[in-house]
Formats: sequence, C-alpha cells, structure tokens
Amino acid sequence: MQNSTKINFGSESFRKYFKNTSWMFAERVIKLLLSFLIGIFLVRYLGPEEFGVLSYAVSFALLFASIANFGLENILVRELVKYPEEKDTILGSSFFLRIAGSIAVIAMTWVAVQINNEESSTAILIYIITIGTIFQSFHVIDFWFQARVQAKYSASVQSSSTIIASLLRLLLIVLSAGLGWFAFMQALEPVLIAAGFIIVFTLQKESVMKWRFNREVALRLFRDSWPLILAGLAVSIYIRVGQIFIKNMLSAEQNGYFAAAVRLCEAWYFIPMAISSSLFPAIVNAKSVS
Repeated sequence: MQNSTKINFGSESFRKYFKNTSWMFAERVIKLLLSFLIGIFLVRYLGPEEFGVLSYAVSFALLFASIANFGLENILVRELVKYPEEKDTILGSSFFLRIAGSIAVIAMTWVAVQINNEESSTAILIYIITIGTIFQSFHVIDFWFQARVQAKYSASVQSSSTIIASLLRLLLIVLSAGLGWFAFMQALEPVLIAAGFIIVFTLQKESVMKWRFNREVALRLFRDSWPLILAGLAVSIYIRVGQIFIKNMLSAEQNGYFAAAVRLCEAWYFIPMAISSSLFPAIVNAKSVS
C-alpha cells in the first residue's frame, strides 16, 4: 500500500499539500477573527482591570503548559509517519505521557501560586484554567491526522469548538456573568476540542479504547522529547512572564492593556506554523526514502 505522505513534486502532490495547508490556514483565520471580536466584547464588558486579572490568570496557568505537551508535537508526527502499524501503541503511550505531564503542571502551578502568595480569588481562577490542560492530552489525535495529511478533520474540530466557545462567551456577556465563568470557559474549550477529536477519530473507524501504553515506546518518545520540553518551558516563561510582572509590579488594569496588545501581535504566528505542520510529514517521509 502506497504511503499517503510520500513526497513527489507532481501536480497531484502539490494540490494535496496545498489543500492541507489551506485547511490549517482557514482554521487559524477563523480562530484569529473570533478571538479578536470576542476579545473586543470581553474588554468592553469586563473593563481593563478585570480583563487584566483574567489575562494574568491565563498567563500564570499556561506558564508550565509546555511540560504537559511533553514536547511531542513533531516527534509524534514523525513516529506515526515512520511506524503507522504501531499507531495505537504510539498514541496510547504519548497520551499517558501527556496525562502525567498535565498532573505535573497542576502540581507545579499550585506550588507557584503558594510561593507568589496570590489572592484567593485569583488563585481560584488559575486553578480552574489549569485543569483544562488534562483534556489537551487527547490532542494526540490531531497529530495522527497531521501524519496522514488530513488537516481537514483537525481544522473542522478546532473551528467548531472555537465557534461554540465564542458563542458561549457571548452568552455569558449577555447574562452579565462573573469573572469566574470566563475562567471556566477557558478550561471548557480544551474539553470541547477533546470531545470533537474523539468523535471524528471514532468516525474514522478508530477507537481510543485500542490505545495501549508501552514502556519502551514511551521511553523512546521521552528520550527524543526532553530537550524540546526544556526549550518549550523557556519559551513559555519568556512569553508569559511579562504579564505576571506587569500585574504584580504595576496593576491589573495595566496588564489588561498589555494583554490586549499581545493578542494582536501573537495572532500572526499561525502563518509559519501552518506551513511547517502541513509539510512536516512529507519531509519525514522524504528523509526515510533517501
């Protein structure tokens, strides 16, 4: 059976990868537009101070998020391209690694909150948001679709989840909900995405119940990923620590203004990420063929 990710420079191959990249672009553009629009409504509703508190809680909760991801993104795609027959073992092992990473993140966040002596109201927001990292473990399904050059499924799941989450945020604004509800929505979005991935994965006649943990595979993944965990942690701290400093040294209101500006700047990161994610399976396969 011909490998679906085999690279060639014919028109058919170009169309396949162009279409795959287009799906990724479409999903990111939808997310960008909705994030921008909902952000405007959210800032106007909460005001700079409460928006600053919410942004601070999000930044604090995501400070150690790269540990939960276990640096497995490209490594997992590479392994699934090279060993498609081991997909249930690879997905199962990476899933349990990410569960372990999520538990570590929750513990580290709790310690950091205690050391920083956060106010109880802010600490609760941080804990609520951090719990959502557990459900991101199901995002390993996304990498299975990437390895198969089927971004349309991942894009459909993530776009649908973004639309639902955006509508729910608008509903909370209409209902004059408190700040805690918006933190809850931040945690709910990964749950929606996880549910969508499981449904689409099942429709492909696959099942998460077939996933198996294998110690050797897990160790192989960890050996390759630990430098990326450290690199991801450094980048995460570099990106998020600014908002933590601003809130603690200036005010929540000033952090609100800063967070709104950061959203606009970070929005365009998707362009190189979409291209590299789409073409990565072909690059891996080309290397193995050569």
